[in-house]
Amino acid sequence: MKTGKTIFLSFVVLLSTFLSSAQEEPKKSLRPAKHNFSFEVDFTPFNTTAPIDLHGFRGRLFLSDKLALRTGFNFDMVKQYSEFPSEHDGIVLYGSNDEKFTLFGINTGVEYHFLNSGRVSPYFGAAIGFENKSSESVYEDVVWDYNGSSYTYYIRRTEIENSWLSYGIVYPHDRALFEEDAPHRAYNRFSGLAILGADIYIVKHFYMGVEIGLGVDILKYKEIIIKIDDVAEPTIPEAEVTDYGFNVNNAIRLGFWF
Repeated sequence: MKTGKTIFLSFVVLLSTFLSSAQEEPKKSLRPAKHNFSFEVDFTPFNTTAPIDLHGFRGRLFLSDKLALRTGFNFDMVKQYSEFPSEHDGIVLYGSNDEKFTLFGINTGVEYHFLNSGRVSPYFGAAIGFENKSSESVYEDVVWDYNGSSYTYYIRRTEIENSWLSYGIVYPHDRALFEEDAPHRAYNRFSGLAILGADIYIVKHFYMGVEIGLGVDILKYKEIIIKIDDVAEPTIPEAEVTDYGFNVNNAIRLGFWF
């Protein structure tokens, strides 16, 4: 769920922009019409590190002045590798963490714009979506054994399918800890929403907007499979979370149409 503070600030920004620019309604409509196409991204002006989210975007094709088809995509991929030293009696060896995940989503729907205004375009509609996240990780740890007179060592290899290992957990088969804090666990997500939103056209070909949805979100976590030195550990089974309610985009939609 999104934060109410960010939603409020988004509406304030849009309202201020509209009031300052809508003193005189333009003679020629600033809105797209039949056969026009729009492209938009999420804009969070209060996020100083990444105000524009480049991991997702949405396009719309206007079948008429009021009816539009919409399709959105989001994609993210992270791969990180690190090594860390382990030392005993002047011997230095290195373990490693190798982690990666890939996220891809698509959603599609339809919008009906119902206000005959050249600058403000509220709409309602419906959308369905699907998102898939895959994840895997491999850890190699240096394990030292003391036989009473000297240290010996071996490399313990832990392979995890559909998740990363929670830091601080010594034994990944400690299922209670793992289930509560399994970072980047793989999943499939399905959603269906009734949507209500508004576009405010600042100048021709440029608009900002907000949107809220009401519907269902089904999150199906994949089974986590763990192997230590090629020996299978007890798996963490699939899990499902179903959420009914409001889904609010806490970012301002920033778009252009052609």
